[in-house]
Amino acid sequence: MLSNSFGLAPYNPYADRGLWTDLFDAVILSELEGVRKPSVEIYERALTALDLPGAQCVRR
Repeated sequence: MLSNSFGLAPYNPYADRGLWTDLFDAVILSELEGVRKPSVEIYERALTALDLPGAQCVRR
């Protein structure tokens, strides 16, 4: 999951839904990364977390 989050305090909307570990191979939240979409940097962090090159993440 790559998200421009709404913020995590005072309420973390992701924690009670199990999104951290149950549904996604990686969770990249702008709140934690300090960078937001559409910055290239946040997409690069997602690719790093997934250990994949960008070409493997796009369907043609």
